[in-house]
Amino acid sequence: MTCHASTRVLAGLVGVLAAHTLAAQRVAAPGSHVRIVDADRRAITAGAFVHMSGDTVVLTDAAGRAQALTLGGGRRLEISLGMRRRTLHGMGVGVLVGAGIGAVVGAASYQRSPCAPNCFAPDSRAFDMAAGALVFSVPGMLIGALIGSRNREWWEPIRW
Repeated sequence: MTCHASTRVLAGLVGVLAAHTLAAQRVAAPGSHVRIVDADRRAITAGAFVHMSGDTVVLTDAAGRAQALTLGGGRRLEISLGMRRRTLHGMGVGVLVGAGIGAVVGAASYQRSPCAPNCFAPDSRAFDMAAGALVFSVPGMLIGALIGSRNREWWEPIRW
């Protein structure tokens, strides 16, 4: 492939990615639930989107009062994607954390068994690590599922 052809391919890929990114960004419609956050993602205020002109956003709060706020200086506008749960994600993280803790506990608590040649289970530190990981992963999964099953609101930045 020549240098000119590879430049065309690269430009085409950049164009496709840019179009995909712009298409994925949301634009607030009147009545959408939005919030304004500061640079640290702490919510300043939230309400129903009314309109925007320049860098000023007009929202109505829960009482129906309109308030105009200026964006910029680290402030940005985010739109609500609704309430969601992450139960499976919590379960996965819980299994990994529980297994890690169990492996450490299993390795730390290993003692050579007096029944070494005739034991029911293998007598090794690796076996105790695996057993500890298996035993601790179950409560880790349950705790992770409980934590992940909480409903929380998801937000996405919107362009303005």
